[in-house]
Amino acid sequence: MQGKAPQSVITDGDPAIWISIQSVLTYAHHRLCAWHLLRNATFNICDPRFTQFFKHCMLADMETDEFETHWESMVNDCGVGDVDWVKDLYSKKYAWASADIRGRFLAGVRTTSRCELLHAKLGRFVESRYGVLEFVRKFQMCVNFLRDKEDELEFCSLYGTPVLQTDFVELKKSAWMKFTREMFARFRESLKREPTSNIFSCMCMRMESFGIPCVHIVAMCVWLDLGEIPESIVLRRWSKTTKIDIENENIDHHTADQSVTYKTRLGAFSQLCKRLGKVACMSDKDFKLYSKKLLSDAIFLEIKYGL
Repeated sequence: MQGKAPQSVITDGDPAIWISIQSVLTYAHHRLCAWHLLRNATFNICDPRFTQFFKHCMLADMETDEFETHWESMVNDCGVGDVDWVKDLYSKKYAWASADIRGRFLAGVRTTSRCELLHAKLGRFVESRYGVLEFVRKFQMCVNFLRDKEDELEFCSLYGTPVLQTDFVELKKSAWMKFTREMFARFRESLKREPTSNIFSCMCMRMESFGIPCVHIVAMCVWLDLGEIPESIVLRRWSKTTKIDIENENIDHHTADQSVTYKTRLGAFSQLCKRLGKVACMSDKDFKLYSKKLLSDAIFLEIKYGL
């Protein structure tokens, strides 16, 4: 985490974890998993209508007063006003209601399914009957698989040009150059819906919650006739260059241990070489040209350092 405490934590609501987070991660916002809450609602109330209404109250993007109206209507219609579980659930609304969580950065994550998905991926490679050596070998295969998938997604983000189906071609082209492929798709939807200073903020707080500009900010960019996406609304986490930027920052923090510095530089340089390799191998001409250049530079440095 590079010395940074997490801003948000999502759990299944286990009491021991709840207490631990309050005592250790005092500044982190604790959100309850939406899937576990819906399961508990089904078990405790046993009314499909309540589960459906509760799901809407929990996940819908609404204002606080609108949430209160929906909650009161749900409790009255389902007749659960005196149920202790419902009362306790309402007292913890700041941990699950989107209306009360607004402004807390959770990157759109609402459940603990990310961890479950990772467990499922690992389960495809390892089994309980494996010994230590076999487990380590299979685990490394799983890690390599995940890294290959990440490289594939990174390649799709860095290369290729989308079909710009909008009147705001320059603004959309600028977004494609900065956002990753997935975040650009979400931004494009915002641009479709909305026909001095480059710092923007909005009362809906979608930018603070999800890290991508809301339709109101996009509409303001169009009204100001901006031809480029301002840096202030490009969250670093969703940037194509975030890996390289972080690794370069690590290089700038010199340490007394030269081996650590060397490994950090090697990791950063490997990322750059990987990026070059993906495009240099697209044609035989470029492959031969850049292979010759790299070999020449490598020989020069080997002579320089006596290797």
